[in-house]
Amino acid sequence: MRERASPVMTQDPTSLSGKVLVVGGASGQVGGAVVRYALEAGARVAIAVRKSWQVEKTTAQFGTKSVLVGCVPDVDGEAAAGFAKGANDALGPIDALLCCNGAFAASEIGRDSTGDLQDLMTANLFAVANLARAMVGSMKQRRLGSIVCVGSAGVGLGGAGVANYLASKAALHEWVRALAAELVGTGVRAAAIVPSTIDTPSNRAAMPGADTSQWVPMDVVVRAMFAAAFAPVGSGPLYPVPRSTS
Repeated sequence: MRERASPVMTQDPTSLSGKVLVVGGASGQVGGAVVRYALEAGARVAIAVRKSWQVEKTTAQFGTKSVLVGCVPDVDGEAAAGFAKGANDALGPIDALLCCNGAFAASEIGRDSTGDLQDLMTANLFAVANLARAMVGSMKQRRLGSIVCVGSAGVGLGGAGVANYLASKAALHEWVRALAAELVGTGVRAAAIVPSTIDTPSNRAAMPGADTSQWVPMDVVVRAMFAAAFAPVGSGPLYPVPRSTS
């Protein structure tokens, strides 16, 4: 189904000074923008990367001041738990987990590769759930925290060539709904922002003839991510993202 919730507020949220954030998917364009925004706003950031070789690259990209980088493979619960403890010890109690993990692939069923659906489910759901599982316990103990993911406005609309992608995002939406219900009364929130096509260099390269006037600018997506974590408007847990902050 299409979401009918109010769009999430996309103005600047409350100050991030002193906040401790865990960010997944920082090697991607959305995740990288989220990390840069967080650091500029005064947060301390623990970045979970999926591959060991990404640790050095990500550290070089974002530096070491107020930053911790560690490797958490997609479905490695032990690594996720160790990373959560390391982030807490090095930076302080975790205020929010921002899951920018995700992948997109388009192919007609029957022409898709055998592992396409599994790969998309892993990137768009399993990696997110693995991080959340490691963070939610300590958040519940503190009765404070947010878990925010990136969904897709395409869920519920269908579309040729994107069955596997939409299935993985639909699974993420339902997982967020169920997690949000579990967390009622705990002081911890689960949410997902639900943008349409995000205006990124990779999307422009992949769709050179597309009408980009309807795409969501990156800065709007980033602000929506933080608003969903710290200053949500509407009932949630899924928040459509408008194309502008006006």
